[in-house]
Amino acid sequence: MRRLSLFLLATMLLAQNQNRFEAPDRSFSFATPAGWTAQWQEGTVRLVRNSGGDSQSFVARVPDGAGNSLVDCAEAMASVFRRTVLSFRVSTFRNLSPDLVIFRVTYGDPGDAAYSGSGVVIQKNGARWWVSEVGSQPDPSSAGRVEALARSLQTPTARNPLAASTPTANASTPPSANPLLGLWSTVNFFGDIVDRGTGQFLYDSNSGEWYTFLPNGTYKHTRIGSGLLISGAWSSEGTYQASGDRILLRQRLESWFPRPRSAAKYPAYKNKSVPKEITLSVAFESADKLRIHDGSTGMTFTRGRQ
Repeated sequence: MRRLSLFLLATMLLAQNQNRFEAPDRSFSFATPAGWTAQWQEGTVRLVRNSGGDSQSFVARVPDGAGNSLVDCAEAMASVFRRTVLSFRVSTFRNLSPDLVIFRVTYGDPGDAAYSGSGVVIQKNGARWWVSEVGSQPDPSSAGRVEALARSLQTPTARNPLAASTPTANASTPPSANPLLGLWSTVNFFGDIVDRGTGQFLYDSNSGEWYTFLPNGTYKHTRIGSGLLISGAWSSEGTYQASGDRILLRQRLESWFPRPRSAAKYPAYKNKSVPKEITLSVAFESADKLRIHDGSTGMTFTRGRQ
């Protein structure tokens, strides 16, 4: 009853606050708790109290393949955080519903302040999300707040609003008349990661993504990344069918070549058959700029290699 009361209180506070945070790539949004400010950080969101203090919340999508159950996903995310905070732990799991598990979050190295709070992993529209709140001072309302925030998450399930004016592109049209054909790329560099105690360089953080659409109706999709979550090169290839602002990817073969530090957790594989079809939403922002949304994340690609 006490947990239900805290959740209802947090839900009412969120309902009273009309502010919603929407990710710049329009892949998700959520109701921002009153008195908190959301800060976008390249695919994840950090929330801090306007009144100060060290309490903070964190919202991130759980990587695909992180685990079968919600508890597995929570443990997988905790292992990611432990790469920079060795004492990071999750415990005391409770399944509140088939689509949500809540748990306790703690960390704190010897000589540092001890932090604790609540976290949840929730499933929405086929994707799983991590939401947590921690601080050095106990806050009994944090559990209800993270649950309410998680349940307010919204992800796109319908048409990509950016795709309204996309020119028709079909694999059967001549190459000169098909603006989709060719290589599309986007590259990001986020900086160097160093040990917070010694300042020693650990690794760089960067990512790149490329789509190639050929006149014969085949495609190749490649992602290469180096960062906190996972490092390596992934590719998918097969056939595609384009119609208006939709591209259907079929007969997919996937390959994954991890960097050494990711190999143990994410073993390599090559030409693995993946029967699942994927529908992309596309929108031409200009002759050389193409917005591609895969149902969870939208990014702008530039024609040619960057």
